[in-house]
Amino acid sequence: MFGKITKMFLGLLFGAILVLGFGQPAMADYHNPPDWGDNAYYTHQSWDFDAVNWPDLHCPPQEGDPDPIAPAIPLEPDARGDTWVNSYGTPYLIYALYPDDPYGEWSWYGMGGPWTRCGYYGGMGDTALVFEIPVPEDVEAATYNLPDNMKLSSKAKAMLAEKAEESKATEAWIQWTYYASAPLQGEGWAIDVGRGYEEYPEEPDPLDRIVITDTDGIEINVTRQDNVGGGGGTGVWYRATANVTFDDNPEMFYVKVYALTDGAATLIDEVDIDTRCGNGGPCFISTATYGSNVGTLFSLMLFALLTGVISLRYSWKQG
Repeated sequence: MFGKITKMFLGLLFGAILVLGFGQPAMADYHNPPDWGDNAYYTHQSWDFDAVNWPDLHCPPQEGDPDPIAPAIPLEPDARGDTWVNSYGTPYLIYALYPDDPYGEWSWYGMGGPWTRCGYYGGMGDTALVFEIPVPEDVEAATYNLPDNMKLSSKAKAMLAEKAEESKATEAWIQWTYYASAPLQGEGWAIDVGRGYEEYPEEPDPLDRIVITDTDGIEINVTRQDNVGGGGGTGVWYRATANVTFDDNPEMFYVKVYALTDGAATLIDEVDIDTRCGNGGPCFISTATYGSNVGTLFSLMLFALLTGVISLRYSWKQG
């Protein structure tokens, strides 16, 4: 009945389904994160920008609360209930860029509430935050070993080798929660990603004092833009999500996320950054035996099966 449909293909498909669905840290603004926890080069980092003494504070503030203590920059990931994961170095918030006026600052609770949130950077004008993210520079291409009864043509081997090499490239998932003017309809955002940055401290616009550089071969795709409600004044809280793909493996990259305005206030409340080596493809440290890192092996073979470059040497016979 199944003709040339093979047991091998069905087994691989079932195995590929099983490798989906690994858990991620659960936080209010860490929304629909990628499922990259099984990647050998996975990193995760989140910032809340809370007061140093947040356990002694209330949100909104209550009478008798002590004065909030602002976090110091550079700031390691500080999200509550979350443990950052990065074996390649320490990620940092390295710059907070906000208007040069009395209202440009870190705040525990904004003026003119109710704000529904506490701990953010911003002011009466545009705001941007700059992050430094270490990632693995020395990444090995995926390797594979196939069962004896699965044969590959030279074309198939070349295609899989090319796919494995592509799998080395770094990929990032970036999400930030920001406050901007409601009339902008959720378009009050921007993002820059690069392998370096330059400082221009004399620039009159604070956002121009740090410029992200070395951006060739980096593709940014903002995939979601959600209105998360709340706010205060004339603005609304939004959540923007971006996927970023590199054509290489930089040792470090830099992210600059923005909240933009038409003349009113902006704030940035939380930033989450996950990375893997992947560009959407398989990636794992080289293995010597069939069955090691099985999920990635399935992905490679499924790719080859679906593109028709693997021939299977046995099939079910029709009765």
